[in-house]
Amino acid sequence: MAMKIDELQADSGFDVLRVRILSKDGPRHVGRGRFVTNVLIRDDTSSCVLSVWGKDEASKFRIGKIIEIVDGWVKLYNGVKQVSTGKSGYVRFLEIDDPSIPRTPVM
Repeated sequence: MAMKIDELQADSGFDVLRVRILSKDGPRHVGRGRFVTNVLIRDDTSSCVLSVWGKDEASKFRIGKIIEIVDGWVKLYNGVKQVSTGKSGYVRFLEIDDPSIPRTPVM
């Protein structure tokens, strides 16, 4: 069963997180040929940032679509919860919609 964003704890992993993509910021160069894009994601409990590494990787993330982050990792960066796929995780791009996940950020 998928976890919820509000259940995630900093400096820990999770099995599955099902979210909607709300917006993207990047890619931006972070040194030594590395690029990162911050993708704003949310579920029915909260929102957070997904860090997507690679100059072209973010083009796969389409606003409004549902994804599952599998075997991910959580950290706090400047007080904001961020998730990533970590070393062994990956993202599943789902072809279905999930109306239970809102299309607007948590205020």
